[in-house]
Amino acid sequence: MSAKHRLSQSDRDAVIQLALKEGATVASETTGYPRSTIDYWVIQFNRRPRTANSPHMPHMPVKFLDLKVSDLDWRETLQAIKGTQQVVDNARLGQHDARVSIQTAEPIVVVPSGDWHLGGYATDYETFEQDLDFILNTPHLYLIDLGDEIDNFTRFGAADAVLNQAIPPDVQKLLMTRILEALAEAGKLLARTWSNHVEGFDERVFGGNIERFNSLCPYLKDDGRLHLHVGGMEYNLLVKHSFPGSSVYNKLHGAKRATRLDWPDADIAISGHTHDGPEGEYFMLGGATKLAVKVPTYKVNDTWSRRKFSRPTMGVQGIVLYPNEKKFVYFQHVDDAVLFRQASIA
Repeated sequence: MSAKHRLSQSDRDAVIQLALKEGATVASETTGYPRSTIDYWVIQFNRRPRTANSPHMPHMPVKFLDLKVSDLDWRETLQAIKGTQQVVDNARLGQHDARVSIQTAEPIVVVPSGDWHLGGYATDYETFEQDLDFILNTPHLYLIDLGDEIDNFTRFGAADAVLNQAIPPDVQKLLMTRILEALAEAGKLLARTWSNHVEGFDERVFGGNIERFNSLCPYLKDDGRLHLHVGGMEYNLLVKHSFPGSSVYNKLHGAKRATRLDWPDADIAISGHTHDGPEGEYFMLGGATKLAVKVPTYKVNDTWSRRKFSRPTMGVQGIVLYPNEKKFVYFQHVDDAVLFRQASIA
């Protein structure tokens, strides 16, 4: 293109397009028009009102100079996850099933207990201490812990639940640990189950629960199955803080339902949670005698429980298990179980 003749508008637009695409310097060298002239034409062009037919610089693609792309090997990733799972499983406490053995030629008394709610103002500490001393000082008594040992309110829907605590949750846990340590050192602690006030609350706040007290005995972290060997006999105990299903007419509906649907081989199903024990009832399943038990609470002055469930009651139950025949006898009061046991070996 020569710079000697007067340019038509279309030729000038061609120079402008070249300048927009390659730069004004290249356009000047190619066409022979001064760089300053071409810059002026470009400025004028940019000031023109645009129309559908106006020449314009084509859309330029984006160039990513250091784009990071994913480089994931699915097999290596699965191996890494499995390794992490093993680390976490080794660190966390808890099991689905537990086997516990008591080598004895005499009957024993199993004491199901839970819903202590230590730390709350509404708990009867005098009665709790007396019952704990009885368990610690009476031979052949063994305790299954049904959970909710502490209030452990770090947050709740109602502020009074948090405020009506005599001591803070961290001190509650230490108190609970010391009591369970005393039971374990005395050889009294058979197993402990999860509960909403301990594991449930901690899982919401902290995402998990790794506490020393869960290493003192088998910690049944879900639908716990306890295989308890007493002498030459094995008893299957289905132990859970609360079972699905409820009935206003039968407080033991959940325990019976769980036995029928989840573990028909269970001899005894035990739960707590609703603060409306002590309850115990035999029932038949598949021609075999079963026992359903619900534990009471020591938080007897709790307004929330009275509103939601019923008036809470206290008590310590006892279940006599025999070492040489499949036989279990339920007592509403543990002192009656102790007297019955003593009479049976006299």
